[in-house]
Amino acid sequence: MDKGRVQVPAVGMIVAAGIDALFAVALATLSALDISMIDPWMRQGEKVAAVAEGGFLVVLCVAGLIIDAVIVIGASRMMKLESYSFAVAAALLSIIPCLSSPCIILGMPFGLWALIILMDPGVKAGFFSTNEPAAIPPTIENTEA
Repeated sequence: MDKGRVQVPAVGMIVAAGIDALFAVALATLSALDISMIDPWMRQGEKVAAVAEGGFLVVLCVAGLIIDAVIVIGASRMMKLESYSFAVAAALLSIIPCLSSPCIILGMPFGLWALIILMDPGVKAGFFSTNEPAAIPPTIENTEA
C-alpha cells in the first residue's frame, strides 16, 4: 500500500486546521484586547458581563487550538501510516462543523475524504503492517554483588 492515497486528505486537514488556528489566535487576541479596554465608567454589571463574554471567547479559542493541534498531529501520523485510531479521530474532529468553524469549507470535505480512505481495507492494512523488524526490548541482567 503506497502512502499516496492518504497524502492529499491529510495535507488538506493540516491546512484547514492551520487556517482555523490562525483565526482562533486572532479572535483570542481581539477578545483579550476587548477585555483590557473596558471603560472604567461602565456600571459594575456591564463590566462583569464584558469580562465574562471576552473570557468565554478566549477559552473557546484555546479549546479550538487544542483541537487543531490534535487534527494536525493525527493528519501527520496519517501521512506516515502510523496510529490508525489517531488518524480516524483527527478526521472525525475535522468534520464536526462547530469545531473548525471558519474552515468548514476545507475541513469537512478533507475530513470526509480522509474517513472514506481510512475505511478502505487496503489502507487500514497499511497502518497495521510493519515493514521494520520489531524492536527487542533490552534485557536487564541481574548482577549479584
